[in-house]
Amino acid sequence: MTATVDTAPARADRAPGDPPDSGDRRRAWLRRHGIRWGLPAMLPAVALIGVLFLYPIAYGIGLSVTPDKGGTFSS
Repeated sequence: MTATVDTAPARADRAPGDPPDSGDRRRAWLRRHGIRWGLPAMLPAVALIGVLFLYPIAYGIGLSVTPDKGGTFSS
C-alpha cells in the first residue's frame, strides 16, 4: 500500500533548491498535526468573545471585593 501526497506547484519566484518560506513551513506543520484552516481562522473571534465575557465577570468580582466608600487608607 502506498500513500500519495499532493504537493503544491513550485512558485515562479523561487528556485527548486531554495528553502521553503515560513508560510510553507507553517502550512506543512498544520497539515502534519491535522489542524484544519478553520480552527486558526476562528481563534481571533473566539479570543474576542472570551474577552467580552471574561472582562465583565472579572470586573464584577473586583467590585464585589472593594468597599463602597473610602478605601484602605480612609479614616
